[in-house]
Amino acid sequence: MFVSILGLVGDPATTAETLTQIKTVARENPLPVAAFGAFVAGVVIGRLSAR
Repeated sequence: MFVSILGLVGDPATTAETLTQIKTVARENPLPVAAFGAFVAGVVIGRLSAR
């Protein structure tokens, strides 16, 4: 068994379907996905630099 990105235990087919859905959403909505990615990167960099 594998653990999907959403934290749910599932089989590899379910994980592949989840990744496909994420890629589809990213292609359809590039700006919100890029903004979310920049936010996550900022949080990670901020947490690392605070140490």
